[in-house]
Amino acid sequence: MQITYLLGFLLIFVIILVILLGFYVYRERKRYQQSLGRSERLLKSIRSVYKIILEDLSVDKLLQKIVDNLFSELKMGNGFIGVIDEEEKILHKFSVSNSPEMLLLKQKLNIRFESLEIPLDQGNNPMANSLNEGRSLRVDNFSQIFSPFINSNQARVLQEGLGIKTILIYPLIIKLKKIGVFMIGLNKNPEQLIPQELDILADFAELTALVIDNSNLLGELRNSRQSYAQMTQTIYSMNAKLHQLDKLKDDFVSVASHELRTPMTSIRSYAWMALYRSDVTLSEKLKRYLTRTLTSTERLINLVNDMLNVSRIESGRIEIIPRAFDIKQLVDDVVAEVAPKASEKKINIKIDPNEVSQIIADPDKIHQVLLNLIGNSLKFTPESGIIEISFFSDGKSVETKVKDSGVGIAKEDMQRLFQKFGRLDNTYVAAATTGGTGLGLYISKSLIELMKGKIWANSEGLGKGAEFIFSLPVATKEALAELANYQIKPAKGEAKGLEPVAI
Repeated sequence: MQITYLLGFLLIFVIILVILLGFYVYRERKRYQQSLGRSERLLKSIRSVYKIILEDLSVDKLLQKIVDNLFSELKMGNGFIGVIDEEEKILHKFSVSNSPEMLLLKQKLNIRFESLEIPLDQGNNPMANSLNEGRSLRVDNFSQIFSPFINSNQARVLQEGLGIKTILIYPLIIKLKKIGVFMIGLNKNPEQLIPQELDILADFAELTALVIDNSNLLGELRNSRQSYAQMTQTIYSMNAKLHQLDKLKDDFVSVASHELRTPMTSIRSYAWMALYRSDVTLSEKLKRYLTRTLTSTERLINLVNDMLNVSRIESGRIEIIPRAFDIKQLVDDVVAEVAPKASEKKINIKIDPNEVSQIIADPDKIHQVLLNLIGNSLKFTPESGIIEISFFSDGKSVETKVKDSGVGIAKEDMQRLFQKFGRLDNTYVAAATTGGTGLGLYISKSLIELMKGKIWANSEGLGKGAEFIFSLPVATKEALAELANYQIKPAKGEAKGLEPVAI
């Protein structure tokens, strides 16, 4: 009998144990299914958010899509997002979920969340506190959050109409950078919330912060590109105007120079005739006046000629006709031209007697360059000085050097050489007594570079003379076969010759 009771008791115990175990399994399975459902909703929501990222949206549209995604995909409640304005120190541009209930209540209560502004220093506001403290907060009613934007009665109607029992606020922060706040109204009491739901919302808030930050960066990049495009367009427009002004300048210089040169030539001729072919005896005082008039007129004509040459070079109206020729023979010819001037100052010009390879260039333009360089040496070399002209070739190019024992060039003035009107302060007296225009070296550099050459200068300092060197390509068989590459013709209009150089 006792065994029967014992077996019955054990059977009852086993049945109860099986029932409890079944209930436990059912409960855990249901919890697992709920957790799995939440995870699926979260993954689906994340996929939707990533799709939003790929869309080319403004920040306002992006925020609206995110809060709508929270309601439609996560199905956890109505969302609110506000972004920070660092300059104004406010939360603004609020977006709210467009659930049917929210749309109805906003219209009924005449609430415009997009115009809401919450100061970050408003210490009694949970959203400002959450962002400033960098932690999530939980509140129970809207009147704490939206006061004084909406009154307590509006807050109550809104909260009851949406069925909200708990409000969670999450700060949106990326790498200590404050982005804004994310808020959700849940239809559950605080004690009904489970850890998994809180984790989902925290993850969603973190993802939202990342999306907004990337959107801001994209917007800045887009604005930068637009600014760059506008800047480029402005530069193009300004460049076109500069070209137009440059052409007007060239035209003005050309016309003005011609108009100046015609009367100046007449004045020079009459002054020379009065000074040297007068049929009356001139007093010494009158001779001095006429000499000054003649000298000043010649200087002005030289300036006009140089300005015309600069204008023609810069506007591309000169022609380069290259051929092979003997640079040494050309130097001999130029030295013969300046020999009278050299004799006046008792300056000895020495030329390297050694033979040198032929070069490819335009002989007329090189003649102009040599007159400028040798002329400068004559101007800045005192009486009884020496000018040496030598050559060097490495087989690819020929260097022509004009070296003098003149006033030299200060180190600080070297960078001003070859610039327009680049007369140097330290040699001003010498330049003034010889009437330099400050354009000769600029013209020489422009011509040499047009002929694919280089030009430079050296000086050890004041009183130690100077040397000017230019290099041009050797007339090799290969170079002669490509002679057309060295030729330059005006882009439009007739080619203009260069005005003569005065020594």
